[in-house]
Amino acid sequence: MIDLNEQDLNNLKHMLGATKHTSKKDWGYRNRFMAGGKDLESMERLQKKGLVRRINANTSIFPDPAYVATEEGCKHLGFNKKQIANAMDF
Repeated sequence: MIDLNEQDLNNLKHMLGATKHTSKKDWGYRNRFMAGGKDLESMERLQKKGLVRRINANTSIFPDPAYVATEEGCKHLGFNKKQIANAMDF
């Protein structure tokens, strides 16, 4: 298990819709994170650990860097196969 600080873990959960406000069966309904400020540092740490990857979504509407979770990021949160499949279908 990869050790994450609270901010990184919370950002990974948020990215994947794996929060206390979402039913566990729906985890993975989303897989994206527009990072700015300190969240950018968090995403870079998660990327170095192989849990997220940066994607080219830089547009005038969303100028901040975008990231998506990897399968390893999903597994880190305990996703099942269906949740992983949902998250990877972006």
